[in-house]
Amino acid sequence: MKKLFPILFVLFCCTSCVDMTEIITIRKDGSGVAQLGMNLSKLMQFFPGSGDKSMLKESKPTSGMTSIFSSESIDTVFNFYEATPDSVLKQISDIPNLELLKLVDYQVYLSRAESRAEMFTNFNFNNIEQLDSITTVYQAFQKRIKKDSLMQENKQLGDLTSLFVGSEKLFPVTIKKGEIIRDGSINPFGDIKTMTAEEKQEFDGLKMLLGTAKYRTIYNLPGKAKKISEERAIQSDDKKTITSTVSISSLLTGDRDLGIHIKHKRR
Repeated sequence: MKKLFPILFVLFCCTSCVDMTEIITIRKDGSGVAQLGMNLSKLMQFFPGSGDKSMLKESKPTSGMTSIFSSESIDTVFNFYEATPDSVLKQISDIPNLELLKLVDYQVYLSRAESRAEMFTNFNFNNIEQLDSITTVYQAFQKRIKKDSLMQENKQLGDLTSLFVGSEKLFPVTIKKGEIIRDGSINPFGDIKTMTAEEKQEFDGLKMLLGTAKYRTIYNLPGKAKKISEERAIQSDDKKTITSTVSISSLLTGDRDLGIHIKHKRR
């Protein structure tokens, strides 16, 4: 599978090494942040640390997976737009609303002391309509750089989250006053019925690589949850955080979906 070639061998050796996480945080005014990421903590054993206590503090995500995992600790955020070379932005300037990428961040956290490694792409929005616009531009960007082979130096980090761009919609949620509705008919990995032969081959590779891993969705609410359609979802003690976990294999086969309807207090 081309997308994850830099860490392909490691993933074959440890098919449950990569758990995926989706976090949607809604504030009282309707703004928030939607996050897509991966927990790579189990991969750390394959990359011994270099002793460097603070790598990537000032660098960009061009350092790649090997450099990231050779660090002892990382806690940094890159603005997606600012980290993209001007030469690349010029080549894709025809993508409408490209400046919305200024609302997208890459977040990298690694601590060998905690045995923890996570990477997230964060989409900061003022309202749900803006979130849809931001993710549409992001998907167009990712598909364009893949098609035109742009930003090869950023490929190792960027492609981690671009696993999700095959989906019709990155965050198929409707946010109303006191309600969050997730469309379970949209698979985060895309619709196998509409895939090209190449995409289906990559999809089959995903099932092999990530089949035993978990996909976790977390909803941080502005007020306490009153009703949840997903019986297996877990509520925090204050009832403001809802967590649902499914196996990626069940998503890939269609046995499970991410649909959920949450009713909550507005404050």
